[in-house]
Amino acid sequence: MLTVLSLNLAHGRSDSFHQAFLPTAAINGNLGDVGDLLQRIGADVVAVQEADGPSVWSGRFDHVAHLATHAGYDWHVRGVHARFPGIVYGTGLLSRRDMTDTHSLAFRMTPPTIRKGLVVGTVDLHGLAVDVYSVHLDFARRGARMAQVRRIVELAQQRGRPVIIAGDLNADWSPGGATRTLAQALDLHTWRPTQEFPTFPSMGVRIDWVLVSRSLEIVEHRVLPDRVSDHRAVLVTVKLA
Repeated sequence: MLTVLSLNLAHGRSDSFHQAFLPTAAINGNLGDVGDLLQRIGADVVAVQEADGPSVWSGRFDHVAHLATHAGYDWHVRGVHARFPGIVYGTGLLSRRDMTDTHSLAFRMTPPTIRKGLVVGTVDLHGLAVDVYSVHLDFARRGARMAQVRRIVELAQQRGRPVIIAGDLNADWSPGGATRTLAQALDLHTWRPTQEFPTFPSMGVRIDWVLVSRSLEIVEHRVLPDRVSDHRAVLVTVKLA
């Protein structure tokens, strides 16, 4: 079995309006709540998005390293996909298992929206090497998301392993949308894709997903109620099919 949790960290602001308006103590407290959640759940791998490195608007410290220390994860990686003066952020992975062959990919620029990207690493699941991705797609335009999906597909095909793709895809299961297109292109499946499990409560939509290869089976799927971000964490348990 492998448990995977995905969460958009929202730069440590929880469900506040913007991290720039919060003091460092509040950012620390919000991430402490996330760390408590991770410690309590104990997922093997955690995929995070909107994960800041030392940035002036969110406390000037590495949020992924902070969570790893707080929640007891020996291994972590953070990819930088967006960079401005004094601000760096992207996606990240934390793991209680050895993770190898890590890679960070920043998608092409998508002005006026900010660049997104992914990080990926390989874990062993009962002798099967599986790539786990933490992905964040553009929120504003379907065309940008579709271009990003094509890049994910290219990378996954190059790496040639079964995949677990977790993250904020900013898309539902609509035909022709990014989530469903990604699943079809790599022959992935997910838990009850047409059922409503709102992961972005303010809009009541399911935009955070965990998609897995056919060689894997999802045996449990939960959207956690904890209010540690403007998104809700998605927790899945997978096993060999």
